[in-house]
Amino acid sequence: MAETQSSQKILLSLVSVAVGILLLYQAYIEQDEMFIVIYWSLGLVAMGAGLYLLLYKPRERKKTEPMQEVSLPQECPSCGAPIASAGKFCGSCGAPLTVQEVAEE
Repeated sequence: MAETQSSQKILLSLVSVAVGILLLYQAYIEQDEMFIVIYWSLGLVAMGAGLYLLLYKPRERKKTEPMQEVSLPQECPSCGAPIASAGKFCGSCGAPLTVQEVAEE
């Protein structure tokens, strides 16, 4: 399955490059300036897409550990005021709030 997808990708990229070359040739022999610009643009896009498909190799993703759950205190440890948002400091007294890790059960 992976081999057929790889061969299909290579074939698609080669066809795309060939179409790009044909469009660039058509721009070379065309007399009208508007068509020259159109063929030139399409040819470069087709060749770029084909070369990208041919040369691009996806990177392997690194396996990451699951994130640990953290919780902010519900009230300020200094003044006891309720904490409304996930800020770094208490809104009432300005004391720094520390993050506490939640133990997994």
